[in-house]
Amino acid sequence: MPRKLLQITDCHLGESEGERLVGLNTDESLGYVLQHMLAEHQTADLLVCSGDLSNEAGSAAYQRLQEKLPGHIPQAWLPGNHDDNRLMAEAAGEKCQFLATVDLGRWQVTLLDSSIPQKVSGFLADAEIERALAILQQHADKHHIFFLHHHLKPVGCKWLDTQVVGNAEQALAAFAQFPQLKLIVNGHVHQESVRQHGHLQLLSTPSTCIQFKPNSDDFALGDEMPGYRWFELFDDGSFATGVSRIDERPLTLDHSAHGY
Repeated sequence: MPRKLLQITDCHLGESEGERLVGLNTDESLGYVLQHMLAEHQTADLLVCSGDLSNEAGSAAYQRLQEKLPGHIPQAWLPGNHDDNRLMAEAAGEKCQFLATVDLGRWQVTLLDSSIPQKVSGFLADAEIERALAILQQHADKHHIFFLHHHLKPVGCKWLDTQVVGNAEQALAAFAQFPQLKLIVNGHVHQESVRQHGHLQLLSTPSTCIQFKPNSDDFALGDEMPGYRWFELFDDGSFATGVSRIDERPLTLDHSAHGY
């Protein structure tokens, strides 16, 4: 049986229940996504929450998220540019792993920190790259998947692609030396994308709240529904993955917004 992995990202929960982001109630949209996810996958080996879980780096948002997430599925969290590492780690506590590397049988799932305090763009510190390489070397007999918040390759949105990981070329050059690393998956861009770097497949995942319009030069909201990503990881190193979105709903969005 393959290992099953789920990912949600960019929840942007406010400090209080029902706060809105460019018109959208982010608690409500997260609830829809989780309901949809659990209808399709009653259980999984791991749920990765890949950053911007809070919109204003507040502890109340993390605690509320903890209450909403399915307690029967193991969880792992990593931070985005809207998050606070210390508060997130405290909220994660013993219930979910924070910036961890997780053993899933023949697969190793590693969460990396691309966040920079008080900055929107991403960067992988030398120590973080070294940690990732050490994990690849220590578990050379396994297949690997990395998660981080920011994207390593442009997705075709000019305004978003200024926020790509600042040392992406260095990181990709180092990672591409390891054939056992199969996938690198990010959030941040609030849209689905697929890129390739050598043998590495680079994926992004839609937000559980607002979506960004693909191929836009300036900030623009998309009309796609919120969603999540699923993975089936097979022992031979092959995998299946896809994005699943909630059914069409009349979500409130402020399309006149110039940012968030």
